[in-house]
Amino acid sequence: MSYIVVPKECRAHHADVWLASDEPPQADGVLIHPGGSRPVLRADWQAWPTDGGPRRLFHQSVRIDGLPARTSGDLRLEIQGQERACGRLTTLPERVPTAGEQPLTFLLGSCYYRQNDRGRVERVYRDVPATHRPDFKILCGDQVYLDQPTSDFLRYTHGKRGMQLRFFAHYWRVWSDCSALWELLADGANFFSPDDHELWNNAPNRGWLVRDSLTGTGRDRWLEVAKELYALFQTDQPITQFEIPPLSFLVADTRLDRDAREERFMKDTEFKKLCSWLEGLQGPGVLVLGQPVFASRQRFAGHFFDWGLADYDQYKELVPRLQNVSHSLLVLTGDVHFRRCAWASTRRGAHLVELISSPLALVHDAVGGSWKPAPDSFPSKMSGTKIRVVTSSWKGAENHFLILQCIARGKAVEFSVYDIDCSPGAQPDVSQPALRIRLR
Repeated sequence: MSYIVVPKECRAHHADVWLASDEPPQADGVLIHPGGSRPVLRADWQAWPTDGGPRRLFHQSVRIDGLPARTSGDLRLEIQGQERACGRLTTLPERVPTAGEQPLTFLLGSCYYRQNDRGRVERVYRDVPATHRPDFKILCGDQVYLDQPTSDFLRYTHGKRGMQLRFFAHYWRVWSDCSALWELLADGANFFSPDDHELWNNAPNRGWLVRDSLTGTGRDRWLEVAKELYALFQTDQPITQFEIPPLSFLVADTRLDRDAREERFMKDTEFKKLCSWLEGLQGPGVLVLGQPVFASRQRFAGHFFDWGLADYDQYKELVPRLQNVSHSLLVLTGDVHFRRCAWASTRRGAHLVELISSPLALVHDAVGGSWKPAPDSFPSKMSGTKIRVVTSSWKGAENHFLILQCIARGKAVEFSVYDIDCSPGAQPDVSQPALRIRLR
């Protein structure tokens, strides 16, 4: 019987912690945290799926209030006096630190395929120096590949129970295995955004390598099961917003509520929240998305690969709002299996910077190693006013994650970006940042 403790979102004075087990807990327990302890009652564990089955997930969420800002300390789940799971709880600082203080530090990563990792991400993460350990992590899509291995989904279809068993096994191995992402996920707060492999390649449209997706019944069944598990293991919030003055963060889901007509990648209610946030920025912003905004349309190729944001009608509504931001905006994203930095000047003189981190562990050699610059203009190959885009010389497609450290200098925030190689035998090098970014 296994238990896991996963800190989820946090703020300056509270943190949410998710507890899970692959078998029904048999007794009450206690969760010990930096602010004290609280009971974990056997009666509070919930089961998924609710209609039973040969393998089930038992889970509960715990909010810990009244914590000091920028707390860091051990988490321990004890049941009948024995430690059953452990982690580290963190809270956010009340403001971005200034020069001479420990910088605000966070991790950015996407695209993790466990079968090709062999524990490399965990080993490298474990060796990151204490000076660069993240206050929180941002994982912006494809944390699991539910549609792999391809041979199993190209040849066969699956019933609902079969999907529940397979998809739960995918998540449990990534979240609980010490050779997968268990240590990274347990070590401080996590913010999540999804992309297509939390569902299937090119979801919610047909994916030609996924036989279940070729029928409406198969797609509906897959969406139901996969969305339930995403809400449990990752987040049930399509929009997450938090402030670390002068920075404002917004993490958005642009995948789970897409329509199949290439019209909307977000529900209108959530899109309005995003637009209101952009228009109301009082200082630099950080926007987390599952796919790049500096992108060209896939057009016909999208039927066979994956539609990007630029393929949706809603993108045409998003573009002018990004072009008109009055404060600099850093877009953090993944998906494309390479790293890249590109930027443009908005119509109001601010900077629009896009930083891509992908992959943590590449799914297959056939879809890796193909770096591309951003389009020369934003938007690309689309009518309307354009702004010029510049791509940096920084490039690469190896397995990696990024560590970002930031400090405030007056109304500006300076980011130092460290590129952490996860190739075989690699050691984390934080001697010099790969990039420096300044927003105001």
